Amino acid sequence: MSRDLLVASTGGHLTELVELAARLEPPSVDPLWVTFDGLQSRSMLEGRNVEYVPYIGQRDLGRSVATMAKAAKIIRRYKPDRIISTGAAVATSFLPLGPLFGAESHYIESAARFTEPSLTARLLMRSPGVRVHAQETGWRGPRWGVVSSVFGGFRAEDPGLVIAPPPMPRVVVTLGTLDRYPFERLIEKLDNLLPDDADVLWQIGAASTRDLQGRVVQTIPASELEQEIQAADLIVAHAGCGSVLTSLRSGKCPIVVPRRAEFNEHIDDHQTDIADGLARTGLVLAREVADLTANDLWTAAATKITRTLEDDVVLTAA
Repeated sequence: MSRDLLVASTGGHLTELVELAARLEPPSVDPLWVTFDGLQSRSMLEGRNVEYVPYIGQRDLGRSVATMAKAAKIIRRYKPDRIISTGAAVATSFLPLGPLFGAESHYIESAARFTEPSLTARLLMRSPGVRVHAQETGWRGPRWGVVSSVFGGFRAEDPGLVIAPPPMPRVVVTLGTLDRYPFERLIEKLDNLLPDDADVLWQIGAASTRDLQGRVVQTIPASELEQEIQAADLIVAHAGCGSVLTSLRSGKCPIVVPRRAEFNEHIDDHQTDIADGLARTGLVLAREVADLTANDLWTAAATKITRTLEDDVVLTAA
């Protein structure tokens, strides 16, 4: 057993860490979770030992450095054997301090990184004593360990030729928790594309609220979103790892649409790499906003996902 400090930003990073934490070897005992306060984290980590730290935005190096003082206090008080993080910027506040306090520091790169490591990973590779691990081995260098992917064990069942469209009374559109990047193009596209009789939950994040068919929320507790996805016939999501993983767990093949930096939908175009990489696994239907069709909706709704592997061990040895 290992006394672990588990650190992650909210969103997909936290969703991945929750999935991976259950499969750590040696297993965690009484882990302390460190993340940002919000609906998702409070719902997902309910009943667990949690310490909240101030929000750190993307590439906010100043806030990452400022958070190190609080990180040191948490590490000194908790005395972990291991500090494990799936990112993003908050990992740079904690992992470099691990060796100074006698703890192992492990950074597990997101499964959404199919072509190259993230900026967080590249920074931590330069930090003495921090071990880096990849869930996707295509670009893995000699310094990288490898762990089982959160997408491992899922399989899509070929729906064959969809002659008669399946019923689609319940739809979930989930656009993540990004606070500065609305995804208006996808909302407008789906507003025109979804059937008139569809019962839609729109989780729109930073987008402006509007008169849409169904229920509209900016954020939603993780447990409630998971229940909605389990009950839905179709999931449409931005190309975020958390939304995809939740959909797959519920046996649904999501339509995944990447945000584009040129439309101020994200800081860069890494979601395109995510969508392309996931499309190669056959577990999602990846489309650009302009290319999305009504037939794509029916195809995704007819495709079922099964899970063949539940407890693959995550190895944390470099």
